[in-house]
Amino acid sequence: MRVRLRLGAKFLGFCFFLVPVFFLHYSLSKSRSESTIRGNPNVARWTSWEPADALPKECDNAWQEQPDADTFRASLGGTETGALILPWLDEEHIITSPSKIICGWVVVKGVRGHFTVQGQAYSGRRREDTPTATGPFSEDLTNLNSTPDFPPDGILIRAIGIQNGFESTMDVSETFAAFEYDRIEYRLYHTTIKLRDADKYKLEVLLEYRSIENLGDLRSVVAPPLQLPTIVSKDGQTLLQTIQIPGKRISRSTYLGLPHCMGADHAGRWVNASFLEKSAGAASWASDEEEVHEDLSEPLESYDGRVWVPYECRYRRWTHKAFKNKCLAKWHNLTHWIGDSNIKRSLKAVTTGGAWCREWYDEGSPECQCEDKALVVPQISENVPSWNLISSVAGKSDVTMLYASLKSLNPSAHKSWSWTNTQDLKADLQNSGSDPAVIELDYPSMVILNLPTADTLPLSKTLTKHLESFQSLAMQLQPYSHRGIPIVIRTPQYAATATRSRTTILSRFFIQSFVAALQHTTSVHVWDVHHLSEQAIMPAQARLAKCAQGHATRDLVDWENLMLMNLMCNQRLTDAKSSRG
Repeated sequence: MRVRLRLGAKFLGFCFFLVPVFFLHYSLSKSRSESTIRGNPNVARWTSWEPADALPKECDNAWQEQPDADTFRASLGGTETGALILPWLDEEHIITSPSKIICGWVVVKGVRGHFTVQGQAYSGRRREDTPTATGPFSEDLTNLNSTPDFPPDGILIRAIGIQNGFESTMDVSETFAAFEYDRIEYRLYHTTIKLRDADKYKLEVLLEYRSIENLGDLRSVVAPPLQLPTIVSKDGQTLLQTIQIPGKRISRSTYLGLPHCMGADHAGRWVNASFLEKSAGAASWASDEEEVHEDLSEPLESYDGRVWVPYECRYRRWTHKAFKNKCLAKWHNLTHWIGDSNIKRSLKAVTTGGAWCREWYDEGSPECQCEDKALVVPQISENVPSWNLISSVAGKSDVTMLYASLKSLNPSAHKSWSWTNTQDLKADLQNSGSDPAVIELDYPSMVILNLPTADTLPLSKTLTKHLESFQSLAMQLQPYSHRGIPIVIRTPQYAATATRSRTTILSRFFIQSFVAALQHTTSVHVWDVHHLSEQAIMPAQARLAKCAQGHATRDLVDWENLMLMNLMCNQRLTDAKSSRG
């Protein structure tokens, strides 16, 4: 089902009070992303970021309405902090079918002190703490004028495969019901356990923080996460050990049977690359190679020998050479890139044909894996006053990119960026050391915007400034959107150094706000790098946590870029083949 957003001011107000307040958890769409069609206003659905419209039909009314206080307090048994409760399975080892939803509650014992009606589901956001951003474009930016809803407890549920190594993160509602008993507040959240891959799983339930009334308070949280038990009996005595999903795991043949992805936002998981290896007598990877631009000798692997495989499609293996010659040169000979150091890492890999921190520099160094300011790449300046010209990509001079840093934004300046004015553009390029004579002013085929990771900074002091900057940024994108130029929004980077709960809430809030502001006039697509890192297996998470800047490791940079290549090129290639008959 394709989800089309029409978020005018009235509709946003309606949704804000009625729909998102209830159970904003992620859903998996069965449709592929829309193609990029210049000048045709539409919004590609973003699988990883769209809230569910309602609770799953598989969950009965008793689960949806929550139990009475005495019932769930009894089911907690002797737990001191809380538990995941799966009512009422009464089995230590569960066997269930793929994709079947197991409905449950997470109950957290916390400090009383919220604005609540006994037993009523509500959001934990404090309205009086809401910063606002105002300006001439506020009508188009209604959703940026409020902070996101958030729960007072940060809950992370991961299913870890024992046999095949699959790992998945489960959905937990962001609203809750609160009950007071003996001066203790019990907060109840709905959750759904949905496992698609054959494996035997253990559930890990972590309470990252609790009783937080303001997102900014999280900077003072230093205690390690608490492990919560999973209870499957009414008396709180039986603990869940494993969940078994029988059947055959994903294989080479099922992988090759998936269609190519047309977007960069498909929900998926990291699959052991050995499952996709060629077996004796199997057809060669080259049998899938219908175009000379493809190199399908092996799927792209992470450092841990993993391949990111969406549930609904597979990413085509574009080489850097094929990307510049068979895609950029044909359809995207001029693109604009706007972002921070995260998108700059992507650009460094693309503009050097993949040589940056592979052939150039020591790939294992902390600089390549995290802070790369000292690793110079031609044409990409670390101190860009406004626009930086990249006049050739991996040696190909008929492909041009313009890059601007988010730091060059002035939140108080309500005027268009200088790319729409020839004289201003030439002046900016001269200031950055580029030769403006090598470029003619033209509309780009696509704009790629990187939203910053707000969670790496103290939120209570910076959220208002972020809202002001985001509003200014959305305003300055108007010259693109009003000309029907497709815009790709790169999600904020997953900050492994912060709490998962907060960084995901903020990232979704910012991505949805920008799509709502821009979708009226042009195609908007989401480049979902956030979930690529968030869903990484634990060794990869440990590497990500070593980088205080929140940067992706070098192997994940290649995966991020491969997703973008599929978004930019696959639909164009399909359309070109269709036109040839």
